Amino acid sequence: ARTLVVIGNPPWASKSKSRGHIVSEGMLADFRKEADGSPLREKKIGVLSDDYVRFLRWGAEAVRQAPAGGVLAFVTNSSWLDGPVHRGMRAAMLRWFEGIEVYDLGGSALIARESGRDDNVFGVRPGVSVVVAWRPAKHGELVEGGRVHYVRIRGTRAEKLVALADKDLELETLPPHSSGF
Repeated sequence: ARTLVVIGNPPWASKSKSRGHIVSEGMLADFRKEADGSPLREKKIGVLSDDYVRFLRWGAEAVRQAPAGGVLAFVTNSSWLDGPVHRGMRAAMLRWFEGIEVYDLGGSALIARESGRDDNVFGVRPGVSVVVAWRPAKHGELVEGGRVHYVRIRGTRAEKLVALADKDLELETLPPHSSGF
């Protein structure tokens, strides 16, 4: 068997046109739970129906079902990295993957995180992230969560592209945490 690699740049549409076509509402249930399995406390969880969330769930499931393990690599809206409603999504990803690399490219025109220049790499309004997650063959769910390696890249678009091309780009290893990064 070969290792499955799922690569994508899914649409970032809050009003999904793929409802039920790519990922069923039942599959999204994993993202609507706390790390302990209880339902999220928030009443408004519509952001968990965004197309990029659906595609990420589809890709994660494909890799989870791959007998020889696999890799998931997606360019996404970065709101899931720290959005409170996305904590179930982060917790599920930690259970399913042995390792996750997150390249937080920032650049949100919707919220100002910090002072200074922070261009968007793709010229879109939401912030951007690149996530690469992997799991070996016969990998079960992790109780304590997989390892997360994270880097936040700030600056102009050109500076960000140079940083991404740097093969020695250092990512910080975040401490194990079962409920998110």
